[in-house]
Amino acid sequence: RRKGTVSFAEGGGELGREGNTLEVGPDGIVVSAHDAPGFFYGVQTLRQLAKDGAVPCVTVRDWPAFRWRGLHLDTSRHFFSKEEVERVLDIMGQYKLNVFHWHFIDGQACSLQFLKHPELTKNRGRFFLQSDARDIIASAAERHITVVPGIEEPAHANTGVAVYAQL
Repeated sequence: RRKGTVSFAEGGGELGREGNTLEVGPDGIVVSAHDAPGFFYGVQTLRQLAKDGAVPCVTVRDWPAFRWRGLHLDTSRHFFSKEEVERVLDIMGQYKLNVFHWHFIDGQACSLQFLKHPELTKNRGRFFLQSDARDIIASAAERHITVVPGIEEPAHANTGVAVYAQL
């Protein structure tokens, strides 16, 4: 265990877009990956290995077994603040999860502002502004997480139909 330098190298193409190789030796640390998500996940592996500022000498070749590694968060029934959602994204990044299924509308409530349909959040109290949603999506992108909006039809159409019956 010795402190050294960290460098990033092109390569790792056979590991796919999200795979990487982490090599920790007495003279330094090298993370090799084909693309940005692989580098990001390699750094997450390095962070997981670090104990008290030291990293054991090791070689790790890592790639995901599944293409979709996700988490579902229902903010329509159980509201989370923007900061709490961003903390969830931080944890997802640490564990190399790459899909955030954000459920913000269902039969009872809508937790996201729609400028063209303000009635959806009229009686909500707390909801995400569009600027909050942009910030959350940007935070997800920084961690190589795809946001999948949870808007289901027709099962969760009650909220929309209740306030926009003409639709």
